[in-house]
Amino acid sequence: MRFEARVALGVLLTGSVVMLACGSKRDGEYSPNNPGVGGSSGGGTGGQSGTGSTGNGGSGNGSGTGGLSNFGGGGPGCDGKKTPFEDACVIHESFAVFVSPKGDDLYGDGSRAKPYKTFDQAISTAALDDKRVYACATAGAFDTQITIDSNSDGVELYGGFDCATWDYAKGTRTLLTGPSSGVIELADLITGTRIEDFEITAGAATSPGTASIGVVVGGSKNVRLARLKVTAGTGANGVAGYSTPGVADAGKSGNPGKNACSKDALGGAETVTGCGFPESKGGFGGVAGVGVGSAGSGTDGAPSMAGGLGGLGQNDALPGGWSCATVGKGANGAAGANGDDGEGSTSAGMLSSGGWSSSSGGYGQNGGNGQGGGGGGSLKAPSSCGPTGPNPPIGASGGGGGSGGCGGIGGEGGKGGGASIAITVHQSGVTITDCDLFAKAGGKGGNGGKGQPGGNGAPGAAGGTGACAGGAGAKGGNGGQGGGGAGGPSIGLAFKGDKPTVTGGSIQIASSAAPGGADGAGQSTGAGAGGAGLLAKEHEFN
Repeated sequence: MRFEARVALGVLLTGSVVMLACGSKRDGEYSPNNPGVGGSSGGGTGGQSGTGSTGNGGSGNGSGTGGLSNFGGGGPGCDGKKTPFEDACVIHESFAVFVSPKGDDLYGDGSRAKPYKTFDQAISTAALDDKRVYACATAGAFDTQITIDSNSDGVELYGGFDCATWDYAKGTRTLLTGPSSGVIELADLITGTRIEDFEITAGAATSPGTASIGVVVGGSKNVRLARLKVTAGTGANGVAGYSTPGVADAGKSGNPGKNACSKDALGGAETVTGCGFPESKGGFGGVAGVGVGSAGSGTDGAPSMAGGLGGLGQNDALPGGWSCATVGKGANGAAGANGDDGEGSTSAGMLSSGGWSSSSGGYGQNGGNGQGGGGGGSLKAPSSCGPTGPNPPIGASGGGGGSGGCGGIGGEGGKGGGASIAITVHQSGVTITDCDLFAKAGGKGGNGGKGQPGGNGAPGAAGGTGACAGGAGAKGGNGGQGGGGAGGPSIGLAFKGDKPTVTGGSIQIASSAAPGGADGAGQSTGAGAGGAGLLAKEHEFN
């Protein structure tokens, strides 16, 4: 840690004698002589008690009346680069800002006597003064979320201190509880940080499909974690994919043809269901024959499929003759194809600098629109329409085909269950020493949405007297079933990029995998079902 040169001037009162002592702070070494506070016992002549609640530190680090222990820390020869685990002399205001659950951000000053209450205040002060943060461990847990980013790059966090004396006790951890999104978040660090002696517990995830993560590290260098106990809560269950209610729209009935001598030769008009491309259309009825001309045939239904052909108009020269029972009636349309089912997700999700996100099952594809029926064939004109009819005479026109039903909408894929991950590391350099990691159960994957049934086709209309009817439109295809979401993983250490260096400690994960979601048809096996959640002490994400 970098420290600028400072001079501390202390006034020591012993009886009626006034003594001055100076200490310098340079390159991580500091010799404190603070008035009004007792030094830790350590082989020297202690000072006499001062007036009031605090005593004067002894010149040899002896105890003064009413003083805090360890205040003799930071004396000559103290290496400010060492940790409290390595040397107690660094437990001093010249090196650190102090924080306690019973501290005070408004009236505190970050000293041992007046610690801050929150990590936000302690970290911001430490960043300005180029210091560490020391958090005590005997006054209950800090309920917080701690962020160290580019604005506080280099600030280090140390726990394990007694809240009354600020003595460091090996094996003691400061308790941190916080949200499921990450109790400690480290992002965009270049200088890096060091975090030691904390017990970190993330809450259970509550928003559907979200994870519970203890520590999140993203895009950072020189991150060192030591003697931590990190416990992630349970992941939240994924939600089911959306199912479009009801049945897809039905087709529209064909339009009728006209009788002979009606003065209108056009057959039944085309009908359009309106389902979107490619549209389902019933064919036009055949145009009636005029005068001695031949009769018109009906048009084919749409979309173009193996069905829905228009009926032929009257033509006595056809082999076998002509009739509505044989070649004149419009053919019925072909049914729309069912949509493909979505595949179930088997992915463990995705890791990013901000943590983890789930992977959903695949969407079911929409069913195809049913084909419209072909238009009916028409009749030739009669020899006469009488004194009031048209001249030349007009025959009977064919009936229009009915349009097909709309294809059903495919079911949405189920959302994946949330993960439980103790530590996530994304594209970062991290060293983990003697840390115990605990991951609980992931959330269940969501079921896939149901595919919507296709709409029914509509009937064709009759032709004019003696002319032929249009064919019926066909049913639309059913929407495909949505795939199930994968169960949430249980992972002790998840990383993408460089693998963290891990020494000592232990990792425990859930004993059973979270189940994946069923597909939209309710099947828990097969390609549409979501896979069970991953169980891994360490897992690399690609």
